[in-house]
Amino acid sequence: MERLIQRIDKDTSVVFDAGKFDNWCVFVKTQFGRKPPLDTEYFTFFKNLANNFGRDRVYCEFVEIYESVSESVQKSVLNRIIEIAREYPSPIDRDVALNLVVIYAGMIAERNKRNTVLKERIKRLGMYQVLIENMPVAEAATFSRGMKANEIQKICKDRGFNTKNQSRA
Repeated sequence: MERLIQRIDKDTSVVFDAGKFDNWCVFVKTQFGRKPPLDTEYFTFFKNLANNFGRDRVYCEFVEIYESVSESVQKSVLNRIIEIAREYPSPIDRDVALNLVVIYAGMIAERNKRNTVLKERIKRLGMYQVLIENMPVAEAATFSRGMKANEIQKICKDRGFNTKNQSRA
């Protein structure tokens, strides 16, 4: 059953619906249909945004949202995303809102997956690699595939962000 996360404009919304594994698949829905966003798509967006507006700014805005992730969508976080987006010029503000909502929803989905240790930290690692380490998007999007959770936890800890969700992860 489709669940609205956020309407971006009259033709675009972000929703949860059933996917291959659970009911936490994120879709971007437009007048042309709907599709799950790819890590490479929003990593590319944020990398380009950072190139134009500063890596520290974009990464700090992402971390603010990351630190607000819980098991469910919070209206206060969605409101903050819209506030952040409004700090960018038009028409970029719309795409900032869309991509922040997408990654926020993706982190909620990760938080709700059964039997996962890393939860939303995997998204933070990817954003850190793309924005701070300047890793190519395609490499960051597939970096952790095939790795054991404890290996990834060590990588996160080495970058200073393994502890935020440790008790809940």
